[in-house]
Amino acid sequence: MNKTLTTLCLALSLGTLVACPIYPPATVVVTYHANGATGGTVPAPQSVTTGGIIIVGNTGNLVRSGYAFTGWNTAADGSGTAYAAGDDYNGGSLDLYAVWIVSLASIDLSVGSLSPQFDGVITTYTVALDETISAITVTAITAASDATIYYSLAQPMTLAMGSNPLTITVTAANGDSQAYAINILRGACFVTEWQIDNPGDSITLPLIDISNYVDVPYACTVNWGDGASSTITAFDDPNRMHTYAAAGSYRVSISGSCDGWSFEAVPASRLAITKVLARGKAPVFEGLVFLNFSGCSKLTELAGGGIPVCTNILFMNESMNRIFEDCSSLTSLPADLFRYNTAVTDFSSAFWGCASLISLPVDLFRYNTAVTDFSGVFSGCTSLASLPADLFRYNTAVNDFYRTFDNCTSLASLSLKSSVAYR
Repeated sequence: MNKTLTTLCLALSLGTLVACPIYPPATVVVTYHANGATGGTVPAPQSVTTGGIIIVGNTGNLVRSGYAFTGWNTAADGSGTAYAAGDDYNGGSLDLYAVWIVSLASIDLSVGSLSPQFDGVITTYTVALDETISAITVTAITAASDATIYYSLAQPMTLAMGSNPLTITVTAANGDSQAYAINILRGACFVTEWQIDNPGDSITLPLIDISNYVDVPYACTVNWGDGASSTITAFDDPNRMHTYAAAGSYRVSISGSCDGWSFEAVPASRLAITKVLARGKAPVFEGLVFLNFSGCSKLTELAGGGIPVCTNILFMNESMNRIFEDCSSLTSLPADLFRYNTAVTDFSSAFWGCASLISLPVDLFRYNTAVTDFSGVFSGCTSLASLPADLFRYNTAVNDFYRTFDNCTSLASLSLKSSVAYR
């Protein structure tokens, strides 16, 4: 770095006037690389001498035959640190390489539609079908003529009631591959996955008595994932319990009317549930109620698509208190988890003790403008290292942030845009 003589200073101790060299501010440059692109242009380098740099997206419309652009990475092979458009960068000079995944041009269905709508960079989809549909053909089209496609199940697929998972793997001529997962739901189903450790182990669905709140009887069919099924007509129906002959992972799907779900009712079963793969649609499954997944310490995955709104019971719409308390194996949350729960006022302790949660989507609470209470919502989330600045941007009615981030020991600072004082 060159020294520049910019001012004079008085060295009083020597009684002499001397020239003081001043180092100019360092220039930070972010340089973008096409990394195999076959068309388009890379964004121009960005440089600053003070402040941060906002990472740009694919502004030059880079393309690569047979691939889809998914962001930037500090390593050409994608093994470094990932950056997305809008990220705020405050480090030294940086080289960023375009990240490409092998892409399909389309996924076509003989019946139904993909959710979300097909996009080459989206690799997980759901298809919801009426229970009267017993088969479907899924056709994938490659984005490159020399790519190959593998289906995990033969086409057309014969559908069981509930969840029917299909994996489509596309492989480029150079050997790069990408898997697309499609969960085909026959009937509007609530789908969960459970881990059975030993032959003869049982699970009990955490159904609760809702007769004091709504006059809607239980009337649902459960597919237990091992070929067996049961019909349930009451919260205490013996059919809500099932014993498995072999250890393994089982997908349990519920179709019909099932309006109450709380693991306080069956604490022993809370340690067996590992994933929520689909939530169905109200009023098929409306019951995500007070304490519903509290203590499910082996729960690792929550489906996107949003929690259905409970149309029958108002207070269940207004409170998400402790909904995922002590779900200590969750590492991430879908951005649209609370998309439809616009009447909720209470998120207190919702993720209390989720010690493996490492990041939060910026739009997690975007649609929950009626919230007044975020007390303890992330208390004990000891793996959270950073927060989106706009996490609470739309929650202007909140009057309680008490212990919101209590014992979040990996957070070095709070950088949140809000006029509310955090404690």
